[in-house]
Amino acid sequence: MGYSNQLITVYHNLATMLNAGLPILRSMDRAAEYAKGSLKRTLIHVLNALSQEGKTVHEAMDEHPRVFREFDRTVIKAADQSGNLEACFKMLSEWYEFQRRMRRIVFRGLTYPVFIIHAAAFVIQLPGLILGTIPPLQCILNIALFLGTFFYLPLFLIWLIFWQGGKIPVLRKIVDGITLRIPLLGKGMRELCISRFCKAFGMLFKAGIPMSECFDLAPQATGNYWVSRMFSKGRDMIAEGRMPSEGFSRHLPTEYIDLWTIGEESGDMDRCVDKIAEISADRADLRISMFARALPWFIYLIYMGVMVYLVLQLAQSAYQNLDVGF
Repeated sequence: MGYSNQLITVYHNLATMLNAGLPILRSMDRAAEYAKGSLKRTLIHVLNALSQEGKTVHEAMDEHPRVFREFDRTVIKAADQSGNLEACFKMLSEWYEFQRRMRRIVFRGLTYPVFIIHAAAFVIQLPGLILGTIPPLQCILNIALFLGTFFYLPLFLIWLIFWQGGKIPVLRKIVDGITLRIPLLGKGMRELCISRFCKAFGMLFKAGIPMSECFDLAPQATGNYWVSRMFSKGRDMIAEGRMPSEGFSRHLPTEYIDLWTIGEESGDMDRCVDKIAEISADRADLRISMFARALPWFIYLIYMGVMVYLVLQLAQSAYQNLDVGF
């Protein structure tokens, strides 16, 4: 889709202009002026649908599902019905900004380890290159083979599984399960997914969407099948006339369930769910950062093992040559 970063600006501009008292047609016209490329053309089509066909905002956006996701359109539909588009666009802007911040946390934490992995591919070949036992061209081929086998191929397969997850859900479940079991990183990703669920749920609930529907839509934002299942019984509990938190997985941190229960009992769901999202986001940042700090040391240990092995091999080769010489 690739429109997330641009939609932050579009939704923010719409919220600001509506708050200033501009009507929706003029606000959409101004938002289209600041947009670029295909998103600009889409906003112009939305504006024409509003002004010429008399459609509502969510009806106009429903015609462009590749740009405006189901999550966005559901929130906007609720705002259309309640007449509170300004708050809706503000929440959507904050939602995409939150997603961008979470991506930065992950990328920031993993950038250095990725660099170390590429450096490892070169260092492993260095002794042979210095001693002349490996030709430069062979060294380059070995580096490419190492990175392709242990980094780029697994990365491509993971990306392919996520991209094709809707068609082959069993593969997505396997990858999601493995991800949650990686030391440090798994706990960080679990906290990140919990934060995304709670942030999405809070947005939908504030937009006036019934709680049962919130439990249908919010799991789309988690990004992990197994984390979404931790909340999946919430809707069943509502159907039975019970509190949703009674159906939550016991694998969720106890303090999160307690906070959610407090929100249900006090009627202050907005604040409590937002608090869970805030706490879990901070924990995700901490644990992913810890993983990023620990991974280079793990790679260093592998380096040392490989280097010791290469030195012993070279020493054995030199000793054999001395025996031959005598």
